[in-house]
Amino acid sequence: MQSAVFKTKLRPRFIGPFKVVAKKGLAYTLNLPKKMRTHPVFYVGLLKPYRDPSLVSAEALAPMRANAAPMAAEELRPAASSPTAQAGQEELRPGSGALSRSGQD
Repeated sequence: MQSAVFKTKLRPRFIGPFKVVAKKGLAYTLNLPKKMRTHPVFYVGLLKPYRDPSLVSAEALAPMRANAAPMAAEELRPAASSPTAQAGQEELRPGSGALSRSGQD
């Protein structure tokens, strides 16, 4: 469940896990402790599924390179003359949060 109380950089954004008591459409009723003093019904967009950390497999983790040297910033950005940039293919731009076409701003 996403916390709506004072979003700051260092506070956890999610609290829980809590048991789901009921589901109606896109709303979930959670079994919250009485001391929280908040309404127990939440929109599904404010929730995220709980994943038990002890069940995470090694394959699910990002694979590491054998020579795990840090990459230079130039290696991460496509060159302006690269075929990807020239063809107008979609690429992810850091910081934009959205998918955009290369060569367009």
